[in-house]
Amino acid sequence: MTPTINTTGVPPGTVLSFQLAVTDNFGTSTSTVNVKVTNTPPDTLTVTARWRAPIGGVHKVGTKGGQLRVSVAESIADPTIKVQVIGWGDAFVSQTLGLPNYIFRADGVTAPETVTVRSSLGAEVTVPVTIR
Repeated sequence: MTPTINTTGVPPGTVLSFQLAVTDNFGTSTSTVNVKVTNTPPDTLTVTARWRAPIGGVHKVGTKGGQLRVSVAESIADPTIKVQVIGWGDAFVSQTLGLPNYIFRADGVTAPETVTVRSSLGAEVTVPVTIR
């Protein structure tokens, strides 16, 4: 489940309270969470993805084995932001190291046609994979 809420028009600093109640044969259990609305600007991602076949390998879709190199530029400079390359793993954005590049080994796997990247702030983008 991925619940979302649009807080457009809700003043920053407002605390919203959400409660979930679940009932089964053993009774009802509830949980409450409070969320403080902040004035965070929209998050955007700029992503490129390249597939490199192993040395001596054929550089084409369908070739098994290689490396997936994903480069991500994050619009919000916050080292606590986590970026996830869906199906490949995740890492924290490190502005001190410049634009993050993630390299994933893919032994026995064919080059994907697309890669989806999501930040912990909710931005998501799907890009084609360039074969090199």
